[in-house]
Amino acid sequence: MFFLGLFLLHYYYKGLFGQVTIVDQNVENVLIYSGLGKSVDLTYIIKFEKYGNPERIEVDVRSPSNTIKILFSVEFVHGSYKIIMNNNSDMLIYNERIDPELDQKENQLTVKFKLKNTANSDFEREYRCTVHYPKFNLCYGTILLYEAVSPKISNESFSSTEYVPINTNKKYKCEAIGIPTPKVYWSSEKNSDIKEKQGNGSSTFEINNAQKSDTGEYSCTATNDGGTVVKKMKLFISYIEISESNIFTRHLEKGSEVRERCKIDGCPDLSWIWKNPSQKTISTDQSLLFGDIGNPGKNEFGNYTCIASNIAGQKEYVLILAQTEPTLITASKSVGTGKLIKSSIIIIFGIYFVNLFLTKRFV
Repeated sequence: MFFLGLFLLHYYYKGLFGQVTIVDQNVENVLIYSGLGKSVDLTYIIKFEKYGNPERIEVDVRSPSNTIKILFSVEFVHGSYKIIMNNNSDMLIYNERIDPELDQKENQLTVKFKLKNTANSDFEREYRCTVHYPKFNLCYGTILLYEAVSPKISNESFSSTEYVPINTNKKYKCEAIGIPTPKVYWSSEKNSDIKEKQGNGSSTFEINNAQKSDTGEYSCTATNDGGTVVKKMKLFISYIEISESNIFTRHLEKGSEVRERCKIDGCPDLSWIWKNPSQKTISTDQSLLFGDIGNPGKNEFGNYTCIASNIAGQKEYVLILAQTEPTLITASKSVGTGKLIKSSIIIIFGIYFVNLFLTKRFV
């Protein structure tokens, strides 16, 4: 309640850096976050234009109970500003973890230090810089340090594996909590056209007219001062399609053997059912071996139906095993060959008798 009231009273705002500017009595206060065990940079910029050079500067830390401990002071000594570390035994732990430095320019002095290896006792504290002027009481600026809580992405946002039907639209929202509110964004190495839209606490990307090329790994990243977490999603485009005609005829001789594949593809994996011409289920594999076709007790000729299905739907593919009809090609060849032989014999005998006749006549 103390810090809630303090927040409302001083109008704290969250800065990107632990930095405040002290110009006059208008108090500037910054709320920052850090993870446990990290280092935090705190910077106070003091302007001299209005009140001139300060005679002394103090940097202290204040607890919720308003216990004040001086970390160090800056004093004007022999014409320049010097850092004076506090030797109080209560501050030794801080003296070992802070490293203050000064940067003086014309009409401006920057006091900054790094708070190293943050501990639980460093959080929910005010780190105040008070500036004392010779003819004016004081001005100050405050940095309020809170412990950051690493982001956590909601398990209900999406699962590790998602399916989107082909030619449809789908939105995916990633939500995360943390202190401060995490920045959330989507990314994908495969799909550079992903609509990245960074948001505070959530981010949404949309797939329009989903195609097979959208298949890939997508990542939701949530980050804040407490750390970064990533949740990955494998996205698949679900479909089912017949790669060729849905009816195919295979001509075979009786007793033949052949292996046929159901020509249906899809994602996710398909389940298969083969039915014979009598509509009896004979296999649940994609490919089927037909052996000794047409003989008794074996595969018969006729229409075989393959039914494939997945979450995208169901399709049927019909394989027609047709028996090759007997032809006269071999017999025709035989007849032709016989006639040729018979003709050749007749011609040979004809030539023989002609020669014999002529020989006897002229002898």
